[in-house]
Amino acid sequence: GLEDAVASIGVERDQEIVVERYKSGDLPPFDFQFEEMSLGTDKKSNSLIRRMSRSNFSQKMDKQNLFQKKRKLLSNIEKYKSDISKGTKERQALQLMIDTYTKTPEFGDASKFQQELDIVSQKVHKLEQDLTALTRDLDLVESKMNLNMRHSLLASPSRSLLSMNTSSSSSTG
Repeated sequence: GLEDAVASIGVERDQEIVVERYKSGDLPPFDFQFEEMSLGTDKKSNSLIRRMSRSNFSQKMDKQNLFQKKRKLLSNIEKYKSDISKGTKERQALQLMIDTYTKTPEFGDASKFQQELDIVSQKVHKLEQDLTALTRDLDLVESKMNLNMRHSLLASPSRSLLSMNTSSSSSTG
């Protein structure tokens, strides 16, 4: 019972499950620049205020939202692929009906399906164009994510490496 549960604990595996379930793709916050301000002519304050322009903030938010954008793009791509598959099957079925009605005129007029075939073909073509655009957007988001990862690795020392160094030096002493 309890011993089995304790024995089945796998730290790395459990951490990976938690990280995968709750990851947001957000990068650690950037350092803020502070500036001393005075409150009046005779009152001075040593307090500091944060100073950040709107463009800086929106750039940082863009970086932080890349993971969510990627997740949403992947979801949309799957939806479009499914819709294209359905549309392609529908187009093939309509083409088969037109061929059958053309070969066997007793069934009726084949031209009544032609307009529907044209509409379905246009719909599939539009979905394929949209899928291409989504795939391009996904490539762009992934390249931005890679650039941000490289930038964050180069810009700040890894906290986990620092903590490993301090823990290994304290355990050897």
